[in-house]
Amino acid sequence: MGPVRDDGWRRATDGSQRAARRIRRAIERNRRLDRAAWRPVSEHVGRLTDEIGAVADAGDTLDRSVALLDPDVLHARLATFEEQAASEPSPELELAIRAVERDLERRRDLLSRSGRARVQVDRALARLDDLARRLEDGYGLGEPGSAARVLDAHTADLAALRSVLEDVPHP
Repeated sequence: MGPVRDDGWRRATDGSQRAARRIRRAIERNRRLDRAAWRPVSEHVGRLTDEIGAVADAGDTLDRSVALLDPDVLHARLATFEEQAASEPSPELELAIRAVERDLERRRDLLSRSGRARVQVDRALARLDDLARRLEDGYGLGEPGSAARVLDAHTADLAALRSVLEDVPHP
Protein backbone atom coordinates (compact mmCIF):
# COMPACT_ATOMS: atom_id res chain seq x y z
CA MET A 1 0.00 0.00 0.00
CA GLY A 2 1.40 3.39 -1.01
CA PRO A 3 1.32 6.59 1.00
CA VAL A 4 -2.17 7.93 1.54
CA ARG A 5 -1.98 11.70 1.86
CA ASP A 6 -5.56 12.90 2.25
CA ASP A 7 -6.70 12.95 5.88
CA GLY A 8 -10.02 11.25 5.08
CA TRP A 9 -8.36 8.37 3.29
CA ARG A 10 -5.66 8.14 5.95
CA ARG A 11 -8.33 7.97 8.66
CA ALA A 12 -10.10 5.20 6.74
CA THR A 13 -6.90 3.17 6.49
CA ASP A 14 -5.99 3.78 10.13
CA GLY A 15 -9.56 3.03 11.25
CA SER A 16 -9.64 -0.29 9.42
CA GLN A 17 -6.30 -1.32 10.91
CA ARG A 18 -7.44 -0.28 14.38
CA ALA A 19 -10.69 -2.26 14.03
CA ALA A 20 -8.77 -5.29 12.76
CA ARG A 21 -6.51 -5.20 15.82
CA ARG A 22 -9.56 -4.92 18.09
CA ILE A 23 -11.19 -7.89 16.37
CA ARG A 24 -8.10 -10.08 16.61
CA ARG A 25 -7.57 -9.11 20.24
CA ALA A 26 -11.22 -9.79 21.11
CA ILE A 27 -11.13 -13.21 19.44
CA GLU A 28 -8.11 -14.16 21.52
CA ARG A 29 -9.31 -12.66 24.81
CA ASN A 30 -13.06 -13.29 24.90
CA ARG A 31 -13.47 -16.55 26.80
CA ARG A 32 -17.11 -16.90 25.75
CA LEU A 33 -16.11 -17.33 22.09
CA ASP A 34 -15.24 -20.51 20.30
CA ARG A 35 -11.81 -19.21 19.33
CA ALA A 36 -11.13 -21.98 16.85
CA ALA A 37 -14.32 -21.10 14.97
CA TRP A 38 -13.65 -17.34 15.04
CA ARG A 39 -9.92 -17.26 14.19
CA PRO A 40 -10.54 -17.73 10.44
CA VAL A 41 -12.66 -14.56 10.57
CA SER A 42 -9.39 -12.72 11.22
CA GLU A 43 -8.26 -13.70 7.73
CA HIS A 44 -11.43 -12.22 6.26
CA VAL A 45 -10.84 -9.07 8.31
CA GLY A 46 -7.28 -8.89 6.98
CA ARG A 47 -8.47 -9.11 3.37
CA LEU A 48 -11.07 -6.39 3.97
CA THR A 49 -8.49 -4.18 5.68
CA ASP A 50 -6.10 -4.66 2.74
CA GLU A 51 -8.85 -3.77 0.28
CA ILE A 52 -9.77 -0.65 2.26
CA GLY A 53 -6.12 0.39 2.03
CA ALA A 54 -6.05 -0.26 -1.73
CA VAL A 55 -9.27 1.73 -2.28
CA ALA A 56 -7.85 4.52 -0.12
CA ASP A 57 -4.74 4.63 -2.32
CA ALA A 58 -6.86 4.74 -5.49
CA GLY A 59 -9.21 7.31 -3.95
CA ASP A 60 -6.32 9.50 -2.90
CA THR A 61 -4.89 9.37 -6.42
CA LEU A 62 -8.32 10.28 -7.77
CA ASP A 63 -8.61 13.20 -5.35
CA ARG A 64 -5.19 14.49 -6.38
CA SER A 65 -6.38 14.39 -9.99
CA VAL A 66 -9.47 16.39 -9.03
CA ALA A 67 -7.22 18.98 -7.37
CA LEU A 68 -5.42 19.48 -10.69
CA LEU A 69 -8.72 20.50 -12.24
CA ASP A 70 -9.13 23.74 -10.29
CA PRO A 71 -12.73 24.91 -10.84
CA ASP A 72 -11.88 28.60 -10.43
CA VAL A 73 -9.17 28.39 -13.08
CA LEU A 74 -11.41 26.37 -15.40
CA HIS A 75 -14.37 28.76 -15.02
CA ALA A 76 -12.12 31.78 -15.59
CA ARG A 77 -10.65 30.14 -18.68
CA LEU A 78 -14.13 29.29 -19.96
CA ALA A 79 -15.35 32.86 -19.41
CA THR A 80 -12.32 34.24 -21.25
CA PHE A 81 -12.78 31.91 -24.21
CA GLU A 82 -16.53 32.61 -24.38
CA GLU A 83 -15.91 36.35 -24.25
CA GLN A 84 -13.35 36.09 -27.04
CA ALA A 85 -15.65 33.87 -29.09
CA ALA A 86 -18.50 36.35 -28.72
CA SER A 87 -16.43 39.14 -30.27
CA GLU A 88 -14.36 37.08 -32.74
CA PRO A 89 -15.72 33.55 -33.26
CA SER A 90 -13.27 30.95 -34.50
CA PRO A 91 -13.08 27.16 -34.69
CA GLU A 92 -10.07 27.23 -32.33
CA LEU A 93 -12.02 29.09 -29.66
CA GLU A 94 -14.96 26.68 -30.02
CA LEU A 95 -12.56 23.78 -29.51
CA ALA A 96 -11.03 25.49 -26.48
CA ILE A 97 -14.49 26.09 -24.99
CA ARG A 98 -15.45 22.44 -25.49
CA ALA A 99 -12.16 21.29 -23.94
CA VAL A 100 -12.73 23.38 -20.80
CA GLU A 101 -16.33 22.19 -20.58
CA ARG A 102 -15.06 18.58 -20.80
CA ASP A 103 -12.58 19.30 -18.00
CA LEU A 104 -15.37 20.69 -15.82
CA GLU A 105 -17.51 17.64 -16.53
CA ARG A 106 -14.53 15.38 -15.84
CA ARG A 107 -14.00 17.10 -12.49
CA ARG A 108 -17.67 16.53 -11.54
CA ASP A 109 -17.38 12.87 -12.52
CA LEU A 110 -14.17 12.35 -10.53
CA LEU A 111 -15.71 14.04 -7.48
CA SER A 112 -18.76 11.80 -7.76
CA ARG A 113 -16.62 8.66 -7.98
CA SER A 114 -14.55 9.76 -5.01
CA GLY A 115 -17.70 10.42 -2.98
CA ARG A 116 -19.12 6.99 -3.79
CA ALA A 117 -15.81 5.39 -2.84
CA ARG A 118 -15.82 7.17 0.51
CA VAL A 119 -19.37 6.00 1.22
CA GLN A 120 -18.47 2.37 0.48
CA VAL A 121 -15.31 2.56 2.58
CA ASP A 122 -17.30 4.13 5.43
CA ARG A 123 -19.80 1.25 5.25
CA ALA A 124 -17.02 -1.32 5.41
CA LEU A 125 -15.43 0.52 8.35
CA ALA A 126 -18.77 0.62 10.15
CA ARG A 127 -19.09 -3.13 9.64
CA LEU A 128 -15.60 -3.72 11.05
CA ASP A 129 -16.25 -1.44 14.03
CA ASP A 130 -19.58 -3.14 14.70
CA LEU A 131 -17.99 -6.59 14.58
CA ALA A 132 -15.18 -5.44 16.89
CA ARG A 133 -17.69 -4.05 19.38
CA ARG A 134 -19.81 -7.21 19.32
CA LEU A 135 -16.74 -9.42 19.75
CA GLU A 136 -15.51 -7.30 22.64
CA ASP A 137 -18.95 -7.42 24.29
CA GLY A 138 -19.51 -11.07 23.41
CA TYR A 139 -23.17 -10.47 22.50
CA GLY A 140 -25.16 -10.47 19.27
CA LEU A 141 -22.45 -12.23 17.32
CA GLY A 142 -24.27 -14.86 15.33
CA GLU A 143 -22.11 -17.56 13.86
CA PRO A 144 -18.59 -16.98 12.49
CA GLY A 145 -19.47 -18.13 8.97
CA SER A 146 -22.11 -15.43 8.70
CA ALA A 147 -19.65 -12.74 9.80
CA ALA A 148 -17.09 -14.04 7.30
CA ARG A 149 -19.64 -13.91 4.45
CA VAL A 150 -20.56 -10.32 5.28
CA LEU A 151 -16.88 -9.31 5.39
CA ASP A 152 -16.26 -11.10 2.09
CA ALA A 153 -19.19 -9.26 0.49
CA HIS A 154 -17.71 -5.91 1.56
CA THR A 155 -14.28 -7.01 0.32
CA ALA A 156 -15.71 -7.98 -3.08
CA ASP A 157 -17.60 -4.67 -3.35
CA LEU A 158 -14.46 -2.71 -2.54
CA ALA A 159 -12.34 -4.77 -4.94
CA ALA A 160 -14.78 -3.99 -7.75
CA LEU A 161 -14.77 -0.33 -6.76
CA ARG A 162 -10.97 -0.23 -6.65
CA SER A 163 -10.84 -1.73 -10.12
CA VAL A 164 -13.13 1.01 -11.42
CA LEU A 165 -11.14 3.74 -9.64
CA GLU A 166 -7.84 2.47 -10.98
CA ASP A 167 -9.21 2.37 -14.52
CA VAL A 168 -10.21 6.05 -14.45
CA PRO A 169 -7.93 8.07 -16.72
CA HIS A 170 -6.44 10.97 -14.80
CA PRO A 171 -5.73 14.43 -16.19
